[in-house]
Parts: sequence; C-alpha cells; structure tokens
Amino acid sequence: MSKRKKPSKTAKSRRPVPLSKLELQLPDQLEYLQRSMRDFDAGHTNEYRRIATTIRVLVHNTRASTSLLRQLGMEDVHFVSYARPIDPTNLATEHSLVMIKMGGGGAEFTPVLDQGPPRKLRC
Repeated sequence: MSKRKKPSKTAKSRRPVPLSKLELQLPDQLEYLQRSMRDFDAGHTNEYRRIATTIRVLVHNTRASTSLLRQLGMEDVHFVSYARPIDPTNLATEHSLVMIKMGGGGAEFTPVLDQGPPRKLRC
C-alpha cells in the first residue's frame, strides 16, 4: 500500500510586490529604526532585536529573500558607521559598537554612542 505525499504546507507561490507598495515600506522601516535606536540609547537595551530585524529587512539578501533596498534598486546607498574597524590581526572577540560595563551587579553591554570618527559604508 503506497502513501500519497501531502503537499508541503510551507510551500508558497511567490508573487512580486508592486513597486508602489515597496516604496511605502521604506519610510516605515526607517521610522522603526529611528524609534528603536532612540529607545536603545535611552536605556531600553532590548531594542537591539528590533534594530537588527529592521536592518535585516533593509539590507540582507539571500537565495530565499531579497532586501527592501535591492527591490527598490537602492543598493548604492551609503551608511554612516561609528564602529571601529575590525582589526584582522586581533584573534579575540571584538565589540566595536558596544563597551562592556562591569560593576557590583555584574557586566552589561553599553552602547558606544557616536564616539570616534564616522565612516561611510556601502550596503
């Protein structure tokens, strides 16, 4: 007795999103990013998840997903970064966007907050 294979529930037909709808998403994503960064800088450090998710939506490309900036043809956008460049000769873990603050209550990550010269980065 042979069993029939059920269709995959995760398989979706992909339809292109109209450019007009994609263009409406960009201001929303930028607003989410600004709000989460403001809240993070105010001490709500759990905002890092929303910041990372929004950045992923904007710039991360894989075989399975296409970033919003690529879909809008805006991959040539420059970003400003205050992170120290990674030292390729350093074999230890680097935290170029945060510092580790240690005290009686333990250790925690603290944002560097615009210290150092800005660098221009490409998407």
